[in-house]
Amino acid sequence: MAQTLSPSASGAGQHLAQTGFKPGRGWPHPEIIGKITELEPNFQTTLGVLPSIPGLNQHNVSLFGNLADFRVAGRQVGTQAAEIGQDVRSLSWFLTKTGDQGSVPAAQAQMVKAVETSPEFATVGQWPLPDDSDVTLWQRRQPQFSLEAAPANTEPELRLLSVNLPAKAPPGQPLPVTYRWSGSLETLQNTVLALTWQKQLTRGWVHDHAPALGTLRRDFASDSRPLPSDIVILTERLAMLPDVLPDGAEGEYRLTATALDRTTGQAQILDIPATTLTLDAKTPVQPAPELDWLSQLRNWAKRLPAGPQDFAPSFEDIGRVNQYVPDQDYLNQAEIALRYRLTQVFDPAQQLEDAYALALTQILQQEFDGAIAAFQSLTQLDPQNPYAHAYLAFVQLYGFQPRAAARSLEPAKRLAPDQPEIQILDEVAGLMSGNLFKAWEIFQRLKA
Repeated sequence: MAQTLSPSASGAGQHLAQTGFKPGRGWPHPEIIGKITELEPNFQTTLGVLPSIPGLNQHNVSLFGNLADFRVAGRQVGTQAAEIGQDVRSLSWFLTKTGDQGSVPAAQAQMVKAVETSPEFATVGQWPLPDDSDVTLWQRRQPQFSLEAAPANTEPELRLLSVNLPAKAPPGQPLPVTYRWSGSLETLQNTVLALTWQKQLTRGWVHDHAPALGTLRRDFASDSRPLPSDIVILTERLAMLPDVLPDGAEGEYRLTATALDRTTGQAQILDIPATTLTLDAKTPVQPAPELDWLSQLRNWAKRLPAGPQDFAPSFEDIGRVNQYVPDQDYLNQAEIALRYRLTQVFDPAQQLEDAYALALTQILQQEFDGAIAAFQSLTQLDPQNPYAHAYLAFVQLYGFQPRAAARSLEPAKRLAPDQPEIQILDEVAGLMSGNLFKAWEIFQRLKA
């Protein structure tokens, strides 16, 4: 659809026509979307749109991507100089333009240069624009994900064919890892992978994610480059973080894998090739892609126990990742994996880490009943942490449960009576509960 639709056939037509540029030279949105879906037909794609003029920006690119079965989402990236490296590593498609760049931040020129000079990207299309400039489409030379038809007689059940990674790596540093999976498109799309790296049956770290990070779409397979079979081989080029607990970090770790059915929640332990990795602090750091979204979410959650001030910087990271993942499906993947993890883990420190991460998924999905339940559990797992109680009170206030929030705050006030965040929550709970004395106190502070 994206390859034939003209701007006048959609609600964007009049907007695109009122840009003041030369008539007779069309806007190439359908061709841009068509080229992406031709080269990457089986995945949802986020396109980093670097110019922002009325006729060409992330919004009207997204419109045409939506018309093509929601395959392509346009997003403005490169707006913060400090995030340019992450933007370049995180996306596989970019759109640049010569001439007038439109309404863009100062960092945009640096972002354009980073894409145009990177050896990791190649030009795959170029089109003239009505303002006598050109727009160029860039694709990562080595795609993050690739799909091919499996050999004849390959079974439809999910299988891990191979894992390619360095033999040794330093702990606490991202390292590249390539997984090759086989199975039916339907199975791959309906699975979350719980991947565990263990040392002597003790969990070291996890690399949970959906195949192709949830971007694989079975219903895309019948388009311009149809697959000859529903049984495929998926290659994922990712990075993982060997983020191990302090005790016994170095040594050999072995991979185990469990497939979690998204629909039923059923867990199936997979029989996989023997795969090991040795953590050695003396090993040089390896160049690696950006961490996958679930790994980043786990990192954000580790800041929650230290309180809102420590967690605050994560909001910028969350906003950035949500730009890359328009449907935020990674949160659902993380929830599925974490609920499974919490039924399997017995180490208190790991259980606490998983529980905070699960609570964060509930907040970010705005599932506040789930968030209340998650933080109620955390007040039992982490009873001496005042912020566990404060977070519970916060989500109860958000859910208009001020009396429950006031009760939840009592342990927090005993544990950390001088913390300003806890004092503010207490005041708000009192105000919402109809406590006239607290309401009057807040009024006097505001008046002063």
